[in-house]
Amino acid sequence: MQLQLLLNFLSLTFILWSWCTIHDAQADPQILLLNKGCSQYNATNLSNFNQNLNASLSDIKSQVTNQSKHFATAHQSLGADPVYALFQCRNYLSNTDCAACLAVAATQIRNCSAGANGARVIYDGCFLRYESNGFFDQTTLPGNSMICGNNTANVGANAFSEAAQQVLNDLQKATPKVTGFFAATKTQVGGGALYAIAQCAETVTESGCMDCLNVGYNNIESCLPNTDGRAFDAGCFMRYSETSFFADNQTIDITPFLKQESSRKKGAIIGGVVGGVGLIVILLALFAWLKLNKKPKRAPRGDILGATELKGPVNYRYKDLKSATKNFSDENKLGEGGFGDVYKGTLKNGKVVAVKKLLLGQSNKIDENFESEVKLISNVHHRNLVRLLGCCTKGQERILVYEYMANNSLDRFLFGEKKGSLNWKQRYDITLGMARGLAYLHEDFHVCIIHRDIKTNNILLDDDLQPRIADFGLARLLPEDKSHLSTRFAGTLGYTAPEYALHGQLSEKADTYSYGVVVLEIISGQKSSELRTDVDGDFLLQRAWKLYERDMHLELVDKTLESDDYEPEEVKKIIEIALLCTQASDPQTRLLNTGCSPFNVTTNNLHTFFGSINGTLSEIRAQVSNQSKHFATAQEAKGEILAFSMFQCRNYLSKKNCLGCFDTATTQIQNCSHANGARIIYDGCFLRYESESFYDQTTQPGNGVSCGNKTAKETQFDATGKQALLNLQIATPRIKGFYAATKTQVGGSAIYATAQCVETATENDCLACMVVGYNNLQTCLPNTDGRAYDAGCFMRYSETAFFADNQTIDITSYLKQGGGSTKKWAIIGGGVGGVSLVVILLTLFVCHRRSKKPKRAPRGDILGATELKGPLNYKYRDLKAATKNFSDENKLGEGGFGDVYKGTLKNGKVVAVKKLILGQSTKMEDDFESEVKLISNVHHRNLVRLLGCCSKGQERILVYEYMANSSLDRFLFGNKKGSLNWKQRYGIILGTARGLGYLHEEFHVSIIHRDIKTGNILLDDDFQAKIADFGLARLLPGDRSHLSTRFAGTLGYTAPEYAIHGQLSEKADTYSYGIVVLEIISGIKSTDVKIDDDGHEYLLQRAWKLYERGMHLELVDKDLDPDEFDAEEVKKIIEIALLCTQASAAARPTMSQVVVLLISKSLLEHLQPSMPVFVDSNLRAREEKSTSTGGSSTSNATASISVLSAR
Repeated sequence: MQLQLLLNFLSLTFILWSWCTIHDAQADPQILLLNKGCSQYNATNLSNFNQNLNASLSDIKSQVTNQSKHFATAHQSLGADPVYALFQCRNYLSNTDCAACLAVAATQIRNCSAGANGARVIYDGCFLRYESNGFFDQTTLPGNSMICGNNTANVGANAFSEAAQQVLNDLQKATPKVTGFFAATKTQVGGGALYAIAQCAETVTESGCMDCLNVGYNNIESCLPNTDGRAFDAGCFMRYSETSFFADNQTIDITPFLKQESSRKKGAIIGGVVGGVGLIVILLALFAWLKLNKKPKRAPRGDILGATELKGPVNYRYKDLKSATKNFSDENKLGEGGFGDVYKGTLKNGKVVAVKKLLLGQSNKIDENFESEVKLISNVHHRNLVRLLGCCTKGQERILVYEYMANNSLDRFLFGEKKGSLNWKQRYDITLGMARGLAYLHEDFHVCIIHRDIKTNNILLDDDLQPRIADFGLARLLPEDKSHLSTRFAGTLGYTAPEYALHGQLSEKADTYSYGVVVLEIISGQKSSELRTDVDGDFLLQRAWKLYERDMHLELVDKTLESDDYEPEEVKKIIEIALLCTQASDPQTRLLNTGCSPFNVTTNNLHTFFGSINGTLSEIRAQVSNQSKHFATAQEAKGEILAFSMFQCRNYLSKKNCLGCFDTATTQIQNCSHANGARIIYDGCFLRYESESFYDQTTQPGNGVSCGNKTAKETQFDATGKQALLNLQIATPRIKGFYAATKTQVGGSAIYATAQCVETATENDCLACMVVGYNNLQTCLPNTDGRAYDAGCFMRYSETAFFADNQTIDITSYLKQGGGSTKKWAIIGGGVGGVSLVVILLTLFVCHRRSKKPKRAPRGDILGATELKGPLNYKYRDLKAATKNFSDENKLGEGGFGDVYKGTLKNGKVVAVKKLILGQSTKMEDDFESEVKLISNVHHRNLVRLLGCCSKGQERILVYEYMANSSLDRFLFGNKKGSLNWKQRYGIILGTARGLGYLHEEFHVSIIHRDIKTGNILLDDDFQAKIADFGLARLLPGDRSHLSTRFAGTLGYTAPEYAIHGQLSEKADTYSYGIVVLEIISGIKSTDVKIDDDGHEYLLQRAWKLYERGMHLELVDKDLDPDEFDAEEVKKIIEIALLCTQASAAARPTMSQVVVLLISKSLLEHLQPSMPVFVDSNLRAREEKSTSTGGSSTSNATASISVLSAR
C-alpha cells in the first residue's frame, strides 16, 4: 500500500510538472513532432502498468532536471506489467530546453490509448519511448523513415547534394566512434552553410550505432537536394539543414575519427569516395532489400512497437552473452539440456534469459543440433512449447537463448527441493499442457516433428506452473511416411520407447511412450528409472501396471497429495491413458533410412520418384554430351510426383572433362538413395535434385567455405586476393552467363580466381549469392587457396593455376560505374577507399542472414529446410507477370480488403496472390501488416501458409500457398455443390475447430480471426480445411476481451455482442464457427431466408426449430445419401453448432472444448444447448415453458463443459 501511495504521488508530481513546463516549451522550434507511434497491444493490469509508467517517467524527469542529463533510462516492475522507458535530448540543447522537450513528449505520449503497452514520440530536440519489454539495446525497428523539407538549395542542387552526402557519410562513420555517440558539423557550401548532426542512444553498442546510422543515412540521402531532412529509427537520429539549428561553437571536429589505420594519399581517399559510390549504393540497396524481405517497410504512419510480441529470433553477440552469464559461471548454471549446459543470463536491458551453450568436441553433432533447434523452434509457436529468443555463433561456439522460466523444470517439483509442492490440479494441467504441445508437434504443425527426448527436466514451468516443452536439440523432422530407422540413438534411458531403443525405429509414437512415462512420474512422484525395493523390485512402469491390474491404482498416487485433493475416477482415467501411451508395439514394416535430405520419399512413391530422377539425369547427360552444354536443367512430372534436377560445369572445363565430372557426380549422389533431395559439389561441377522446384534459389543453409592449409609467401597476397575476389563479386552478376575468371600478378606469383552463378538466377540473386560467397571466402586469406559454395554460386581462388591463361575474362568494363567520366586513379582508389564501408555493409548483411538462420560450417546439405523457410519478399513485376497483370481471368475471389488471383511463378509454382484494395491506405496497411506479422509466425496444418509478400509504393500484396479446390463455399453453394460426402464434411468441421483452437488457446498470444465464414475456409487436395484471410485478425489483449470501434466481419456470421456492442473475444469466432457448421450440414447459406408456415426464418432459426422438435435430420443437405452418415453423429454436431451460437458468449464452449466434444462419444450425452439469440417469440415461449418443466438451460451447458477441466 505504501509503495502504491508513493507511486501515485510521483505520478501526480510528474503530471503537474509537465503541465507547468509545457507552456514555455511550445514556442521552442526544437519540439516539432516528427513521429508518434502507439502499440496495438494493451497491458494486462492497467492499474499496475500506469503506476509503473508514471514512476518511470518521474524517474527520467528527475535525472534530466536534477542531474542535467541529456540521456536517461528507467525501469519499474510492479506486478506483471513492467515498464522500460528511455529519453534522449540532442546534445546541443540547454538543460532548460531539454527538460521542456521532455515535458511536451511526456504529455504527447499519453495521448496513446489507455493501457497501450508501448509508445514513442520523436521531436527535433528529443526522443521518448516506453515498452513493456526491454529495448535499450535496440537499434533498428520497422517504422524507421525520413522527413524531407520542400525547398531546394539556393547554392545549386548538385553542389549542395555532393557536400551533404559527404558530410552525412562522414557523420555515419564517425559518430559510432565518438564518446556519447553524438556529432555535429558545419560545412561551408558556396555562400551558405550546411548544418548536420547524428546521434545514437547511449545504451547501444558501437556496432549497433553503426548499423542504425547506415539505415538512417540510406533514408536521409533520398531527401537531397532539398535543403533539410531528418532520419529517425529506434536507436538513432540524423538531421541536416541549410538553416542553423545549433550554435557554431557546438560543432565537433570529427576528422580524427575518420582517419584510416593505414596512411593513404589524399587523392586515393577522394577517389575512394567517388569510385565507391556505386558499390555502396548497391550494397545499401541489398541490405535494405534484405530488411524488406524480413518485413516490408512502409511509410511512417505510427509505430508498431507491439510487434515485439511476434518478432523472430535475435542474433546475440558472444561477448554480451558471456557477460550476461558471468562468463558461463557455475554460479549461473541452471542445468543440462540436450548436448549442452544451460545458464541464467541477465542482458544489458535487464531481461533475464536462459542461455544454452552446446558442448564442444563433437563439431558435426553440435552443428546438427544447433541448426535443428534454431530451424525448428523459430518456426514453432505454441503456448506449451518453449520460445527461442535468439542465437549466437562464434567460431566453434554454438549458443541458444530462450525465455527464462523462474520455476525451472518439472523434475525439480517432483524429485528435487520443491518435491510435494504441486497439487493435483497443477499436475493435471501439466499433463494436459504437455499433451497439447506434443499434439501440435506431431499433428498440427505443417510437418510432423518428433522431439525424441521427452522427460521431466525437459518440461519447464512458467510463472503459472503451465508446462513448456523445451530442448529441441534432439528433435528431427519426420518424413512423410511417418516412420523411419535411426542409426544414431538420441534420448534418455527410462523414457525411451522399446522399438526405438532396440531397433532404432522412430515415429511420433516414441514421444507418446515417453509422455506416458512422464505422466506416471507426475502421478507417483517416483522416477521412472528408480527401483522400488520396498515392493517387488519393480521399475515405475512395471509397478503401475501391476497396481492397475489389481485395481490398486490409488497406491500409485504420490503420498504428498491429499486424498481429498483429487477424484479417484479421474486418477484412474489418467493412469489408463499413461498405460495406453506405453503400450509395446512391434511394427511389421521397417521403413527406409534418411539420406542427404532429412525428408524421405514415401514407400509408395519411391519407384516413381527415382524413376523420374533417373529420367531427368539422362536428359541432362544428353544435353551435356550432344549439345556441349555446361549448364542444364530437367524436370519430370508423373501424376503428383515431381522431380527437378540441375547440373553445372565450370566454364573452363572441356566437354570431355565436364561429362566425366557429371558421371562421377551421378554415381556419388546415389548414396542419397531414398532422400527427396540431394546435391553434390566438386571443384569442376555441381549436381542437385529435389522433389520441388529450386531453380531460382541462390542462397541456402549449408553454404560454406573450404580453405587450404598453406600460407602465401607474398606479403601483398591477402590484400590483392581480397581485391580480386571483390572485383569478381561485382562483375560476375553483370556478365552474360554469370561466369568470370581472372589472373592477377602478386610479386613473383599469381592469383587465379573464378566466380560462377547458376544461369537460372537473376542478376540481383547472383549478386546476393556472391556477397555471401565473398564474405565466406575472404576468411581463407592469406592462405594460398580457398573455395566458397552455396545453392546458386561458386567462388574459388588459388596460387596454383587451375585454368589456362587464355581462359581469363577481362572484367574491367563490368566494374565501371555509371554517371559521368571518372579518371582511372579514382576508380582504383574507389576499390581501396571503399573497403571499410564494404566490410561494414557485408558484416551487416551476414548478421542479417545469421539472425534469420545461423550459418554453420559446411557439413552436407539441409535441403529439407525449405519446408520451414520463412516468407519471401517477391518482386512486384514477377507477381504482375504471374497473374497476367492481375487479370479477371486469373481472379479467384475476394478476401478481407482485397482480391485474390491465381499466379504462376517463373519456376512453375502456382500460388494465390492477394492484392489489397487501394483507396483505404491506413486500413490497408493495417491489414497488410497484420497478415504478414501473424501468418509468418503461425504454423498449423489447418491454417493457410503465407509464402511471401510484396510492397511497392502504395501496393500491398500477399502470396499464399495455392489451393486447387478453392474455398468451402464453392462446394456448398457453388458449382461443386453436393460433391462433398459426410466424411469430408466432418473432417472439415474438425479441422476448422482445430485451427481455431490453436489461434485462440495454443499460440503464445491469443488471436481472433473475426471473419470466419465458408469463403475463408480453403480446401487442400485431400479436402482438409485451411483457415485463410487473416486480414481482419487482431491480437487479443491479456484481459481476453475488449471493445472494438471498427467493425470487421461478414453479416450472417457475426456474433451479436460484437455486431451490436463491438465487444470482441475469441467467442466471437466460436459463434461464426457454429454458423459455418450449420451451413456445412445443411448446404444452406446463413443469410438465405426460408419461407414456410412459421414465416420468414434464417438458417440458425430453422436449425433451432427443427432441433427443438426432434426433427434435426430435416436440416441435413438433401445431396447427402442417408446411408452415408450416422443419425446420432449428425445430432451431436448440430448440438455443438447450437452450443457455439448461444446468445451469451460465456455460455459458448472454447474451441479446444469443441474439438474434444467432436471426437468424444459420451461427453454430449447430458448436454443440450439453450435457444440461440434472435429466434421467433413463439419458439422462445415454448423454450421457457420447457425450461420450467425441467428442460435445458445455459447452466447445464456450462456444467457439462466443465468436465474437461481437472477437479
